[in-house]
Amino acid sequence: MSKLSDEFLDIVKQMLVAENMDVSGFAANACREGGNNLVFDIDLQTRHLLAKKYYRSPQDARDRLGAEWTFIAYARALGLNDVPAAITCDEAQGIGLYEFIDGRKLARDEVKLSHVEAAARFFLALNGAQRFEGGKNLPVASEACFSFAAHIDLIERRLARLQTINATDDLSHEAVTLTADLIGRWHEIRAAIEQQAGRLQFGLHDELPESNRCLSPSDFGFHNALVKSDGQVIFIDFEYSGWDDPAKMAADFFCQPQVPVPMEHFELFLDQTMAFSPAADEMKERSRILLPAQKVKWACIMLNDFLPDAARRRQFANPLADVMARKRSQLDKTAAALRSLNL
Repeated sequence: MSKLSDEFLDIVKQMLVAENMDVSGFAANACREGGNNLVFDIDLQTRHLLAKKYYRSPQDARDRLGAEWTFIAYARALGLNDVPAAITCDEAQGIGLYEFIDGRKLARDEVKLSHVEAAARFFLALNGAQRFEGGKNLPVASEACFSFAAHIDLIERRLARLQTINATDDLSHEAVTLTADLIGRWHEIRAAIEQQAGRLQFGLHDELPESNRCLSPSDFGFHNALVKSDGQVIFIDFEYSGWDDPAKMAADFFCQPQVPVPMEHFELFLDQTMAFSPAADEMKERSRILLPAQKVKWACIMLNDFLPDAARRRQFANPLADVMARKRSQLDKTAAALRSLNL
């Protein structure tokens, strides 16, 4: 293990002792699937935990620990057992300890209607009338947008960052080419959004009323879920969570590339999840209009590995990762996303 991992695990032991837990049988194994944070499976013989050290950077001021911790506290206060229990945390060190979930991730071709409906139920449980009081201390979600103009500006900032990629090798040259293709497609999508919003009398700069905002897990999807042996779906990883536009929530659910949700379930998912809003039909139409824009956003996210800070974050989370293999994979996913935009 690296020096960083050793220091992290020493702090974890101290945290456990402070919670009066027996660490005599302490064993730790690195979890390599985390894309942003350093994550270890902690076995205490009598208890199984997950330890997470959150990524911090001067270029990324997000309070990942705070967002996840408060979101889980909110969900558990509602009586939901669809999320892991939070055990303890050290804010200064950016470390959280959680219940270990004995489950597995769904494979790419395993997502069924029953799983989608479980996700919809989870979202609705989070977004009852109690959310205004119980969630008042939760943050705004990462990259939350509450107007069409804000969504557009966010995507254009992401595209602008991708235009800074230096084509120093074959992979980065391919990333530059894909970025140019994305920008060309984005111009068409932006024009369509502006035209559709105007037709439906949605002002581009009109802010979404608070009554139609949701508490979103953010980065919501089965890449951030585990299925237990009894079939229960447990949702994990809420470091980007908070108040958001429900159209972004729905798009995140269908656009994340790791464990794709079949688009055939999109309308059903909207029917079920947008029932939280007093303007459900309007929220469904908003989601349909913004879906192509969110596909562009996710294509940009897939190319983040070619940007310096994202590369540092991946290295922090998994120092042993094959960087070039991951870049190749991200390029292939981006190309597939671009093809879907051109259909």
